[in-house]
Amino acid sequence: MIKIKYIFSKSIQIITMMTIVGVLIILALSNFIESFKMVSIPANGLSNDYFAFSIGEYRDKITRNNINLLDMLEFLGNQNSQLVLFKESDTKVFGVYSINNRFNPTIISGRTFSEEDFRSRTNTIIISKELENDCVEKEGKMFYNFDANYFEVIGVFKQSNNPINKDALAYYNLASGKLMSKNPIYDNYIFGRFQMDAGSETEEVVSLLNDYCTVEVLKSTTDNRFSERLQKTISAQGITLFPIILIIFLIILNSVSISSNWIENRKREIFVRRLVGATNQKISIMLLKDFLLISTSSYILALLFIVNISRLDLIIFLGFKFSTQTIIFSYIITILTGLISIGSILITYYKNNISQIRG
Repeated sequence: MIKIKYIFSKSIQIITMMTIVGVLIILALSNFIESFKMVSIPANGLSNDYFAFSIGEYRDKITRNNINLLDMLEFLGNQNSQLVLFKESDTKVFGVYSINNRFNPTIISGRTFSEEDFRSRTNTIIISKELENDCVEKEGKMFYNFDANYFEVIGVFKQSNNPINKDALAYYNLASGKLMSKNPIYDNYIFGRFQMDAGSETEEVVSLLNDYCTVEVLKSTTDNRFSERLQKTISAQGITLFPIILIIFLIILNSVSISSNWIENRKREIFVRRLVGATNQKISIMLLKDFLLISTSSYILALLFIVNISRLDLIIFLGFKFSTQTIIFSYIITILTGLISIGSILITYYKNNISQIRG
């Protein structure tokens, strides 16, 4: 205990530096890890097996065979697969069509779509809570206007808490018998961007659909590999991640002078150890052990600081998630950062005249 107190008393600067590094790493990684999790979870309740594709770039089959949206939905229904199909829009109001009722958002009031809705081609929609004030009431029913259509609201749902892959604001019945468009060119609702999830059969169903009306695949399961998710996470977190990395880098550069001071503070101790026969190797191992003790202790201080101060709900801590992954990875990176510093410490030691003293 006396030795630990002595080490800490001689290491105030390093403890301060490593605590600051620990705080920054915990903050950066907590947001990064949570963002990586969010990137890995597709929006709209889809699984990672989903495909995104567009229809309209190649119209030969559609024009020649006079294929429309309802024809395509009937074709999908004949594949005997459980699937959900979304038609995208820039306003985040998506069309939806499902087989075997696989589409189940978190309903707050009312209900979601049933197989009967799709079979009967009802002109219905479910909306997020944010759109409730945008509805109009007629004859005791609520309606929502999208494009050139008024859809009857049959349910209100709660969007997921995913801040990166966000759910649509509303979902209308893609099989509705009254679909119209403000743009005459797109009266055939088959044209546009789609998302389909049929589980492990998605690729096969998309291939069959391509033979039927030609689709251009925009996203497949290969786009959900670790490297793609990591790249998307870095892109999403770049604004907060890179400044923190820069600060850590600057602190590491400054650690050379701090290391020199640390050696200077322990000059007498190292001198005595050399006099009683300690070798350079033993001195180096001692410094390494001491620094690992300091790094670990500094990390614990940083973690306790973050956990307590995050309860104040400051803006910088809004994305903080106290998870096992955050603790493990931030500790590893803090120690690695410390090892970079210990390298400069050992270099300082060997360049110092003390290492030349013989017992």
